[in-house]
Amino acid sequence: MSRIAATISDESVKRRLEAIELRLAALSGDGSPTTVDVRLSPREVDVLASVAVGATNAEVAASLGLREGTVKSYLQSAMSKLDVSTRHAAVTKARRAGILP
Repeated sequence: MSRIAATISDESVKRRLEAIELRLAALSGDGSPTTVDVRLSPREVDVLASVAVGATNAEVAASLGLREGTVKSYLQSAMSKLDVSTRHAAVTKARRAGILP
C-alpha cells in the first residue's frame, strides 16, 4: 500500500492510505516486525499481495497474466520459504516480516 500512497498527489488521500496501512499492520499481529531471513522473488510478493486482499488463485492468475498452476507454484514456493503451510499464514508472516504492508 505504501507504493500506492507514493503515487498519490492528494495529501488527504495519501494520509488516509497510510492510516489504513497502519491498521492492517496492527491486525496482522502485535504490530512489531518479526525478523525473518527470507528472500521472496518479486513475483512471489505479487502473488502474496493479491492473496492478501482475498483473491483466489484464478483471480490472481487473471490479474497478473499467469496460469493458475503458475500462481500455485509461486504460492507454494513462498509458503515454503516462509515455513508455513497455509496461504493465510504466509500472508500473516510476510506482513510481520515487512515483506507485505
